[in-house]
Amino acid sequence: MKQTDVAAHLGVSTGTISNYECGRYEPDLETVRQLSRLFNVTSDYLLELTDDKYTALQLQRPFGSHSTLEDCLSVLQRLGKADQRALEVVIRTFKEKYDTQGELPREKKQKIHA
Repeated sequence: MKQTDVAAHLGVSTGTISNYECGRYEPDLETVRQLSRLFNVTSDYLLELTDDKYTALQLQRPFGSHSTLEDCLSVLQRLGKADQRALEVVIRTFKEKYDTQGELPREKKQKIHA
């Protein structure tokens, strides 16, 4: 995410975001909360109190049709180097498509016919 995007979300200048990144200033508690929600990570992760980005509840949410995010992350950690590189290409390609379109594709809801 670009500094301009984060700044717009928080309603601050890009200079303020730059100062946060460089460690010249620290965000207040409400800004930490907003950043936590924006990046979908814990505030402890943002404050470098833990290396765990996600809460236990986030990891247990359904992800895909038969697993949780925790299950998927476990599989990814066990992949060999070649498979990790191949997956990186897929993710990078998806991200580039997302950046071009400006939004993630959404799952279409099926209409129920009575």
